[in-house]
Parts: sequence; structure tokens; C-alpha cells
Amino acid sequence: MADREKESLILSDNRLSSIERCLSSLHLSTAAKCILLSDIAGQLIARVGLTGELDVVNLVSLLAGGFGVTFEMANYLGEKEAFNLNYHEGSTYDVYSANVGRKLFITLIFDHQARESKIGLVWLYMKRAIPELLEIMTTSGQTTTLQAIDAEFGASLSEKLDNLFT
Repeated sequence: MADREKESLILSDNRLSSIERCLSSLHLSTAAKCILLSDIAGQLIARVGLTGELDVVNLVSLLAGGFGVTFEMANYLGEKEAFNLNYHEGSTYDVYSANVGRKLFITLIFDHQARESKIGLVWLYMKRAIPELLEIMTTSGQTTTLQAIDAEFGASLSEKLDNLFT
């Protein structure tokens, strides 16, 4: 994975609110226990719903590896776009995940004790939410940790140099 892909995203409050509204709408439509938005490096960006005893950080890390393979395979095949839908049916949880572009993925978790998922409806609502999330992420204002540090460092350095020479 390139260094650029490993950088964390820094989102404005407005963008994060928009993401959470989209995830909340998906949560309401699907009645999932929890919905997560993560980056391909396995960093959790947003969460809606209850995670309970689930270690979502480790779950997201496991899923990120699979999406990394999907994008490498697309590169190998010379494809510009790749779309991957994953479904895990377990005795306790159903886990659905799909990539949102090449840098993010969404995960829906259903607890069988609370409510069983309906695979067709979950896919339908996920496929509707993905373009909305892509739109939110592609609007201006997104920056990376490295860019934020560079900007902060530059401003600090400029201030120090101004103080030295005045």
C-alpha cells in the first residue's frame, strides 16, 4: 500500500456531520445494529449504532485487508474501478461490507438476537448510500494528516522566522 493510502483523513465538522446523517439514514432503513465507515488503512472514520461487545477496530482491520486485495487485483487487471460487496453470515452476526470508492468502505452489522437481516434490502440500501458518501468525500475540504501537519508546521515556522527578523 502506498504511503498516501496510509494517511489518515481529517474531516471538517460539516463533512463528518454529513457522513453521520447518511449513515443514520442507512441505519434507520436497515435496522442494523451498527454501521461503520472506515478507510482502506483500517482506521474507523464514523460509527452509528451500538457496537456492544464487538471489537470493531479489529473487525475493520480485518475487512480492510480484503479491500486492499480487491484494489490490487483491479490494478493487476488494468481496471480503473473495482467494486466489492462482502457478506458474512454467522450464527450470531451478519456482516455486510462494500467499498466506497478506493479509499473507504462501509460495514453493516446485524445481531441475530435483535433482528435478522434481509440480504436484498441491505444491498439495495447500501448501493444507494455509497454514491452519497462518495459525493460527501469528494467535495472540497478533505485533507490528510500529513497535509494538516505540513500546514501547521509552515505557519509555525513562518511565525518564528518573522519574530527572529523583526
